[in-house]
Amino acid sequence: MMKLVVLTTFLVAVNAVTYTISVKTVTGPHAQSHGYFYASALGFNGKMIDFGLLPHTDSEEFEQGSTNVFKFESDVELETLGCLIIRAGNQSGDAWMIDTVEIKSSTDQEGFSHHNEDRYWLSSDTSLKGDEAKLALMWCAPPSFD
Repeated sequence: MMKLVVLTTFLVAVNAVTYTISVKTVTGPHAQSHGYFYASALGFNGKMIDFGLLPHTDSEEFEQGSTNVFKFESDVELETLGCLIIRAGNQSGDAWMIDTVEIKSSTDQEGFSHHNEDRYWLSSDTSLKGDEAKLALMWCAPPSFD
């Protein structure tokens, strides 16, 4: 039984895909956040991964002009990356303005990147009296001309 557990663990580790998400915060008034944000990704193969919380410490919060890099391991293979979704959690006390995002994987090393051209705020407070923000932002890979 122990050999089966070791073999299964080895096979999962060998087949794990590493996903890298990079997020740069806008340099500007109040763009930084101390909130809780979550990420998901879609593949062109129809699969989705919920990466969960974008982990950070007090010293590595989403500061103005800084780029945060997150690495996740998964046995789910998205093949060609299609979309990246970042959403706000209800524990967030402030909004966050993302400048650029990028996602790559060990199997799609090109991945894609996008810019928050419309300067949308990301927050769980979407009220007109609050941040007037978006609960989630989604960026998708540009069309392929292959």
